[in-house]
Amino acid sequence: MGTKMDINPGASDSLDLAPVSLAQKDGKTMFLAHMMYKLNKLDNIISTMGGADDPRIVPMTRQVIIAIMDDQKRNDILRILGENLTSLDKTPMPSDKRANLRIETCQVALGEVYSYLDAAFSISTFDAVAPLVTYPEDDEKEEENDK
Repeated sequence: MGTKMDINPGASDSLDLAPVSLAQKDGKTMFLAHMMYKLNKLDNIISTMGGADDPRIVPMTRQVIIAIMDDQKRNDILRILGENLTSLDKTPMPSDKRANLRIETCQVALGEVYSYLDAAFSISTFDAVAPLVTYPEDDEKEEENDK
């Protein structure tokens, strides 16, 4: 197992480590934290890259996608990403435009990852259950009204 010193300059360190505060959480929470941590690292790479041709974008995008647990969804996203990147590489265009389109293509794939996480783990929706509270006096009044 490597140490922080073994990481190449420019690489995201501690990519596979979840924040220490989550050490005792359940598996679902840990998986979501791990995925959000990876996505946050990729956001950081995109926001601090030296240019649009930064070679880390595609591998990091694939690294996030391969963590999707649904085999069909994971394979579909990887296939579409691969097809779109291949199409970009085959299309004649200036290299700076190609580099920008590669980033946009990866961002679209990452949007699918966010959608998967939302659908699989109900991140943006929740069910609210409001308890019906009755007091003994209400029950007595209801019984009197029924007579």
